[in-house]
Amino acid sequence: MRIILFFLPLFFVSYQTKAQIPEAALKACDAGNVTACSDIADIYDEGLNDLTIDHAKGAEFYTKACDLKDGYSCRVLGYYYDSGQGVKQSKEKAAELYLKGCEFKDSYACYNLGVLYDTGKGVKQDYLQAQKHYTQACDQFEGIACANLGFLYKRGNGVKKDLKKAMKYFENACHLEDGIGCRSVGYMHANGESVKEDELRASHFYTKACNLDDSTGCYNLGLLFEYGDGVKKDIKMAIQLYAKSCELGEELGCEGVD
Repeated sequence: MRIILFFLPLFFVSYQTKAQIPEAALKACDAGNVTACSDIADIYDEGLNDLTIDHAKGAEFYTKACDLKDGYSCRVLGYYYDSGQGVKQSKEKAAELYLKGCEFKDSYACYNLGVLYDTGKGVKQDYLQAQKHYTQACDQFEGIACANLGFLYKRGNGVKKDLKKAMKYFENACHLEDGIGCRSVGYMHANGESVKEDELRASHFYTKACNLDDSTGCYNLGLLFEYGDGVKKDIKMAIQLYAKSCELGEELGCEGVD
């Protein structure tokens, strides 16, 4: 969630002493102050300042902020419906809210909508729509959206298969510090996809992916060290990388440690 900037400094003492939303903040929201509504929603969402987390109340204020054309609030409310958090789960409603958030220039809302079209959840599966919304998010510097565009081109989902374009989007994602993007660049170098096979360059991108806590990137880097592919063979380093991969949720990494 974003950092709350508007009301916390002003009403810090009130929060600490009463653990409630200040009346002035509520009145500001009622008067149409979108920042007030969104900030109050964040407080309920995260349980800040001794208030108990209350997603139902958060949804109430995110709805007000979304109605006031705050893209961020539309996106978070969409996630609530996507996951059934504080509201009755509805992928269809989530799609509607992600679309609103995207129209109000929230890049991650565009990405989330792309995921729904990519997977066919809440909407009919449509790779062209997924491409459209991933592109909107990627153009606004959301690395994971660039990576997902790369996968569309790599697999030929809704677009003509094009490994060079896939590589371009994976590289963009990696530049934006997205671990999946870095790992994907590494994989393409390791396997000679659209570029000459180069396991040393692969190790560079796997390292960056692992440093960004991408579990598969750590595992793939471990493989290089285990077998001495592109790097000096180092079993101890391989085990350390498998262990980190395992901690990050990669089952193959856990098997490598065993």
